[in-house]
Amino acid sequence: MELLAGTYTRGTDSDGIYRIDFNPDSGALSAPELLIECDNPSWLRRWDNGLIAVSEHGDADDEGEICVFQAVGAGYREIQRLGSGGGDPCHLALSADRLAVANYTGGTVALFEWEGGRIGRQITLFRPEQTGVHSRQASPHPHGVYFFADELRIPDLGGDCIYCLDARTGVVTDRTDIHADAGPRHLSPDGCYLVNELDNTVVSLAGASTGVSVSTLPSSFDGESSTAEIQLRGGVLYVSNRGHDSIAVIETKPALAVVQHRASGGRHPRHILIAPDGRHLLVANRDSNNIVSIGISPDGTLAEVVAETACPAPVHLLF
Repeated sequence: MELLAGTYTRGTDSDGIYRIDFNPDSGALSAPELLIECDNPSWLRRWDNGLIAVSEHGDADDEGEICVFQAVGAGYREIQRLGSGGGDPCHLALSADRLAVANYTGGTVALFEWEGGRIGRQITLFRPEQTGVHSRQASPHPHGVYFFADELRIPDLGGDCIYCLDARTGVVTDRTDIHADAGPRHLSPDGCYLVNELDNTVVSLAGASTGVSVSTLPSSFDGESSTAEIQLRGGVLYVSNRGHDSIAVIETKPALAVVQHRASGGRHPRHILIAPDGRHLLVANRDSNNIVSIGISPDGTLAEVVAETACPAPVHLLF
């Protein structure tokens, strides 16, 4: 099974996007091979006949890029590249006919038409205005984009809120405020849970437990840490802690409750991904330059690291 790794290339030994063979039975990982040369491809998405990557660079006055690649034989060729609408694009989402990208430093979200493997007309360039009180919240910082039916949901780390846009028109339809100093980062795949980067919490967004939060860190930990990714398997959430360098395992029923902290197998677990059959969790440890495979027990808790492969500065994983 093919596993792709997006990486940080600037100041590292990486050259772009890497391909790794993953064995779903044993969890084994092959050594990575360079698939596509690309500048800071920090988030990836597949389309019918290829791959899309953000090129994370730029600043408040300069924009990053979106790169579209088409599969050709055993490799890929670039067929389109355009500005992302803001500095440091960090996340993208794709629907049947829309593409959205979140620009962290630029403080914008660009929404485009998508057709036949091409990015088309820009529908809107959304600029959030709400800010927070934390030192990292002096300006908006959209950190994720998610399509749910005809909605585009946007967690904004800088504004402690989630915006909802009409995916057809780009018009803002709603805003959900999160508690102060939270730093909203990413949503779970079903949209029901939010992980907050700044205060290391997970918040329930749906049902009777709406607004309830739980810390992703053990009470005994007093160091510096921030969350990164959130994944969902059945009724169990998995969240990566950068600093504590662990994966928090959180039951969602009958209430949010942390049941385990498992070492991430490296330093700065930037991204985590559940294998399609639900038997392994893949962890991209950016600062220790490795990807590990951890077994998932039938009850959802994490077992041992079953495989590891070296990979330069991995920050995103995609099957």
